[in-house]
Amino acid sequence: MIKMDFNFSEILFGKNVSVKKEIEIVFADKRLKRAYDEAKNRNPILYDKLTRAFNRIRENPEIGAITPKRWLSERKNLKYLVLKYGINNLRVFDISDKERLLYSLIRKRNKIVVKIIALMVWWGTHKQYERLFGY
Repeated sequence: MIKMDFNFSEILFGKNVSVKKEIEIVFADKRLKRAYDEAKNRNPILYDKLTRAFNRIRENPEIGAITPKRWLSERKNLKYLVLKYGINNLRVFDISDKERLLYSLIRKRNKIVVKIIALMVWWGTHKQYERLFGY
């Protein structure tokens, strides 16, 4: 077996050219955005946790655990999220040992720039998370 070790971006764009990723974080609906903004005054600890989580996702959008695709069609609560937000993938990011953030990645290609949009779908306690995933 022949091992092939090469970088596609080097082949396509030259050795010293890196593909720049523009990352934008948007909220799936206005209520989530409003809750995040209000947390700044009402619950500064939660606001700081979410801000740190958003920054980590911005640094590496694929940091969250991937939810199996079949769960998105089989599990009632997840199917609801798919239909409501028009997503086809779901990732779970651990904010703390009790809190999770669900988000989806949407990739759009525009020449060399790859724009990744992380949709903030939901956050809640571990108990709410277990109910959502049907554990």
